[in-house]
Amino acid sequence: MPERTIIIIGNGKSVKGCIGRLQAFNQQHPTARYHFSVINDTAHDAIGASLKGYYQREGIANFDSADINGAAARDHIQSIDPDYLVSINNHQIIKKGLIRLPRSGVINFHNAPLPRYGGLNACTWAIVNGETEHGVTWHFIDEGVDTGDIIVQKFFPIGPDTTAIQLIMQCITEGVRLFDTVLGQMMQGSLSRTPQDPDRRLFYRHDQIPNDGYLDFKWPYRQFDNFVRGLNFGPFPNPLQYPLADFAGRQFSIDKIRFLKDNQDTPAGQIVKADGQQLVVAVEDALIDILAVRTGNGRPLGLETCIREYGLGAGDRFSPRPAGRPGASA
Repeated sequence: MPERTIIIIGNGKSVKGCIGRLQAFNQQHPTARYHFSVINDTAHDAIGASLKGYYQREGIANFDSADINGAAARDHIQSIDPDYLVSINNHQIIKKGLIRLPRSGVINFHNAPLPRYGGLNACTWAIVNGETEHGVTWHFIDEGVDTGDIIVQKFFPIGPDTTAIQLIMQCITEGVRLFDTVLGQMMQGSLSRTPQDPDRRLFYRHDQIPNDGYLDFKWPYRQFDNFVRGLNFGPFPNPLQYPLADFAGRQFSIDKIRFLKDNQDTPAGQIVKADGQQLVVAVEDALIDILAVRTGNGRPLGLETCIREYGLGAGDRFSPRPAGRPGASA
């Protein structure tokens, strides 16, 4: 096999996993010759600090950069003269000047089945939109955002109880496994390229939040549950928005619900039971048991405390989503 030089840009569990696949590839193919190093785009958070220790123990060259498109990062990359830049969990957009540096291209891991779910928070949107299948994509980077040619993809089902963080973790696992295919093609110098179909493109910006973060009790159970699970990142901090319920102008968030039975004639949003540790509310087609809640700013809150502090009682109604808060449609 010819010799390859690879620079990885990014951070987090997926970077560490792909480095492990590089090391395993070298053991399985002793004639392969490659060099790789890492550019840390968020080196000063807790995960980055942990990875720095890992790199030191493994003897992996790494370079900190707050601006991967800046002169220092470009000079560092040019000094290595790589065949490939590989972007994995990289939080910065790679611009044209950087795209032109490696001899054979810049590739990226995206936690969604492009061309659908380009942009950010793909796992949240997939669950909220009621998708039953998701996927991951390795693709070339061009001057657009998540628009480059597809190298390889893997599809898998979304379970009916899957939360956003669970889908994110599954994407990492599947993406790391799929990196074996990418790496084999890279070492052969023959990466597959399939242009994306722009007519199938679906893209979400970083500032788009489903329904502005508000639950609507007029939704059917499945849509309501999708929304709650799609904004559930527990036990990790929520990077987007907790799903908010509005009661008499005050908001609290709902972490988990359970289907109890079909709703025959109870108005959507009406509280059926608010007694001790149980809070039962009607949505369009079901009665649901609210199992876990938080304050509006995300502090965990016991159900009994929530019922008392918010003055919830049987027969009361949750408010519609407050007017004047337009958001992306759920």
